[in-house]
Amino acid sequence: MMDKGLDDPQAPMAELIRRVAYAVPALEVVDTAIRDWNIKLVDTVADNASGGGFLLGLGARRLTDIDLRLCGGILSRNGSVVSRGLGVDCMGSPLNAMLWLARRMAELGQPLKEGDIVMSGAFGPMVPVRSGEVYLAEISGFSPIQVNFEDGRADA
Repeated sequence: MMDKGLDDPQAPMAELIRRVAYAVPALEVVDTAIRDWNIKLVDTVADNASGGGFLLGLGARRLTDIDLRLCGGILSRNGSVVSRGLGVDCMGSPLNAMLWLARRMAELGQPLKEGDIVMSGAFGPMVPVRSGEVYLAEISGFSPIQVNFEDGRADA
């Protein structure tokens, strides 16, 4: 969550960190309107980058209190691990991904603003969800997020 905007396309990492209010665990829901995921780049753009939504967890943390590079993440389906990763798997650190985004958005004249929610990148590969199953996302240092999907809706 951005505490202050960042409009400098050459902003250093320290400036980005100063402008982030806090971090929370999150789950991105990827979806598409394209049948059978037979999707090309133009389809992805037209389909809002396959954005289906996101869920934010509880337990906000200041960036100075966590090491996102070393954070581990596990996604389980009905108690079985289906995806895992580390913060370092996301461009070396989720903060590197976030800095790239902040700089790029500033270059495009659409800088990150106060109150913006920024998804900094995935710790592990995405997995297809199945209706009626329970998913649990655990990221070290944060409260877990539990969700199930019923008839195309998420119940967190």
